[in-house]
Amino acid sequence: MSKKINKGTGAGGANTNHFGKRFEEKTNNQQRLIKDGYIKTDLKKNPKYYDYCLSKKFDDMTIIFVLQNGLKTYMKQNYDIDLFRCPDEAYIIEYKNGKKVIKILEKKEQNVAGSVETKLWSGPSLKREYELVLGEGFEVVYGFCVSDFLKNKIISKEKKYIILNKILIEHKIEVLFGDDEDYFETFDIWLNNSL
Repeated sequence: MSKKINKGTGAGGANTNHFGKRFEEKTNNQQRLIKDGYIKTDLKKNPKYYDYCLSKKFDDMTIIFVLQNGLKTYMKQNYDIDLFRCPDEAYIIEYKNGKKVIKILEKKEQNVAGSVETKLWSGPSLKREYELVLGEGFEVVYGFCVSDFLKNKIISKEKKYIILNKILIEHKIEVLFGDDEDYFETFDIWLNNSL
């Protein structure tokens, strides 16, 4: 078995963004939503890469899907709320009775020990930040989608990860495993859990 070495002085190494983007694409729900009848709408006249949303109306709600800075654009246009984060995926659920839920999914891919795993510890603070910025009119659901390397850390019996799991559970932050064959099944359960 060969050991991967994280070379260089920068966080994550030279291929962090490359592997992270591949992981985000592998776990991207967009094509499934389009097959399920979601409609793509540009959010700007001259849209950039993520300046669009996918949406679908149901009997009692509309679900809007956005990637990266699409959430910032959507929230500014529709609610005059200035966000400063660009989550990997977000689902805005707008109910006809006025209830609004935003489900944020951050994706973390890592193959060797490094700083990405520490970002999991920031989940409760980031969730709370969204709650404060969005205000009382929105319920925020926060989750992570992680690669096998991080999954193995999270499910280990190391005290550090037992404590991390306890903290995430206390803050109702679920962790999904993006490399699992049943990822999209567990994702669907997470998305539909409070609908």
